[in-house]
Amino acid sequence: NKSINYHACIMGGGLAFLTKKNFNPANWTNQKAVWEARQKKAQEEKAVRERQEQLKVEKEDEQFARARGGDRSGDQAAEK
Repeated sequence: NKSINYHACIMGGGLAFLTKKNFNPANWTNQKAVWEARQKKAQEEKAVRERQEQLKVEKEDEQFARARGGDRSGDQAAEK
């Protein structure tokens, strides 16, 4: 009976040692790395969406300018 308790104390009991392994998803360091990677990916995706929207607006402006015959005098008159 006494030897069983002694071995349980030495072994640490259960699977608690797994949280210290570098491959365990419950490890705080791993959770932090995953969170940071997700944040970086979200920022990159946002930047891509914003750039695509900007290009779309610029393309529409160019098409509108071409449809007007490339005359920019209308813009100058609107500014005055």
